[in-house]
Amino acid sequence: MLRRFILIIIILTLIVAGLYFGIRSLVNTKRQNEQVSQTISEQLATSSANSANNGGQNELENLIPTSTTTVPTSWGSHNFGQPSTQFNISYPPNLIVSNNSDASSTIIVLAFPKENYFHWPLQDDVRITITVSSSCADPMVPQNPSTATTTFSSNGYSFTAIHGNDVAAGNLYHEILYTTEVNNQCYSFSFFDHGSNGAGLYVDDPVLIQKYDSQHSADYSQAVSVFDSIVTSFKSVL
Repeated sequence: MLRRFILIIIILTLIVAGLYFGIRSLVNTKRQNEQVSQTISEQLATSSANSANNGGQNELENLIPTSTTTVPTSWGSHNFGQPSTQFNISYPPNLIVSNNSDASSTIIVLAFPKENYFHWPLQDDVRITITVSSSCADPMVPQNPSTATTTFSSNGYSFTAIHGNDVAAGNLYHEILYTTEVNNQCYSFSFFDHGSNGAGLYVDDPVLIQKYDSQHSADYSQAVSVFDSIVTSFKSVL
């Protein structure tokens, strides 16, 4: 009986020890993954800030239309504006169009269906706003930590380009603003993107974080390409 009792005690001790070290290993692994996830999220935020501070100008120059920017033939051609400010643009048929124009102003909003342009979990809210006004006012773009400005020509029109970034409480904001003056009117094209500060906010696996962040970069670039093609299609009807 004594031997059996001792054997039972030994077995129970081994089981308890196994459970203890197993649970401890799982806890340590979870903590390490959380630390990696937090580090990656912090690096993403730092990278975004550094991009705006140090590489904002280069980033903007990589975003603006170039000689290779084209307008797909499948896009429809549309006229907007008042009799004295009419213009023509092309855009993808899956964008959601809101025409908020009246007798005195022209405001067109093109919203991107996020499920068509972005993958889970980083599905940004993106819209393009086109306005026509009597003058090009001071641009209102995210200015924390900084903005970048340059100029470019497209379709015979000279544009001023401004790009701003901001980061706040797990959110990222990007705005690209192109303006051109035609016949004493200012035509403004604003690309505004609101998204989350990295896949690390949604998943713990570093491999998945890298995968989702890379996919999001490609999705964002594609949305900007659509914006650039829309601007490239711009023509004053007058």
